[in-house]
Amino acid sequence: MRQTHLTEIYQGIPLFHGFSPEILTRLAQISQVREVPPQEFLFKEGDTDRTLYILLDGEVKLSCYAPGYGEVVIAKAEALDILGWSSMTSMIRQRLESAQTTRRSTFLCIDTEALQKICDENPAIGYQIAQRIANLAATTLMQSRINLLQIIREQSTQRYKEDTLEFSE
Repeated sequence: MRQTHLTEIYQGIPLFHGFSPEILTRLAQISQVREVPPQEFLFKEGDTDRTLYILLDGEVKLSCYAPGYGEVVIAKAEALDILGWSSMTSMIRQRLESAQTTRRSTFLCIDTEALQKICDENPAIGYQIAQRIANLAATTLMQSRINLLQIIREQSTQRYKEDTLEFSE
């Protein structure tokens, strides 16, 4: 794909708003667009892939394995959602969830090692990206908490129904 087209794609992604044309050109050099068919995994829980994915079009389900439950769908990603952001952190070395397309999807794929190098060379850009990734992490944590509370509530309701049924028999 032409580098100018990739630069135009970057201009429409909130994570990179306000970046200079020079930085956008450098980002385009470390990126590629990838078409993915339905039901294909971008990555699986435990993988060590070093790619940041930005969903341009399509849909992805994010899931993890929970002992006693099996696969649990924890979120659904849509256009402009960022997947694999944990690969930008120094602490997390493995994917925390699996990402599988639910329909044909298009991604902007960014080499996170090369992105880290750009951030190191341009501390102001690195700071902006780090801030935006931190906001993304906080949002993800908040959504996970909401999902967990919903699961607990549903289990409590189910137990109450089971206890009520046993009591009435």
